[in-house]
Amino acid sequence: MFKIIKNIKFSFIYTYFIAVFLVGIFFILNSTVKINFFGDIINYNSKNEELQGFDFSYQQLHLHTHLNHTDNNSSLDKTENNVLYSLPEDLYLIQDVNIKKDKFINSLLPLIIAENKKILSFRYQIKIIYDSLNLNKTLNKSDQIFIENMASKFFVKTKNRHKIDVINELLDLIDVIPNSIVLAQAANESGWGSSRFARDFNALFGQYTYDNNNGIKPSLREEGEKHLIKFFPTINQSIESYFININTHIAYYDFREKRKHLRENDLSLDPSILVKTLDSYAEDKNYVDTIISIIKANQLTQYDSLKTI
Repeated sequence: MFKIIKNIKFSFIYTYFIAVFLVGIFFILNSTVKINFFGDIINYNSKNEELQGFDFSYQQLHLHTHLNHTDNNSSLDKTENNVLYSLPEDLYLIQDVNIKKDKFINSLLPLIIAENKKILSFRYQIKIIYDSLNLNKTLNKSDQIFIENMASKFFVKTKNRHKIDVINELLDLIDVIPNSIVLAQAANESGWGSSRFARDFNALFGQYTYDNNNGIKPSLREEGEKHLIKFFPTINQSIESYFININTHIAYYDFREKRKHLRENDLSLDPSILVKTLDSYAEDKNYVDTIISIIKANQLTQYDSLKTI
């Protein structure tokens, strides 16, 4: 009798631990905490509208081909861990305009989408911290460090400011830029990847700098001008710098305010609306019309709905 009771007791304990283990696995798999492929721990809620359709698990970025041709010199030939070190070497030699544009888009689009995903992961984490601050009236150490890092990255002052004000400013700055706008500006500034700056220095967006260690003198710079064209070790860094420029520089305040207005009214980030605020990007008075024309002529808005590639 004692043996039977002992066996029953052992079976019950064994079953109990198995059940606890399975329940634990269930909660881990369905946890609101996931790891994105940028290495950041983010609080992820699949019902959040801004993140709807995004998959933050690691994945290899694949080329998106919208023309039916085989490209044996893929832009991924010069990638390592999803880092693109340069545009395809033969891009500026391609005579067929459609093939050139296709190859340019295939090179940049995965990186632009990845940058927008990273921005969204930052944004959502900040929203979680915002809610926590409102509820608890203070931040834990890890949240405080995250906010300080974001403030440093996006040039937000934190000294002698309330945390809630810092977070609100970060939410104004840290948001996506439609893929079509990024592609159109890169195409315009780099001649679809054919310019010397794009080919030799990964300068896709014609960003100015006054740092001699990070810039190249434009050959047609007017006398008395001091600006340089900023260069980058990788295409990824060129794109990231563009995003930070649009999201932080005073010249693009109207862009951010219009984007904020669209967000607050639950409207889509319509590129045809947002692009009209980018007239300060270049001295050309027809710049906005040019970007709009590039977007329309190449049907670039078809890429705005892409969440992954």
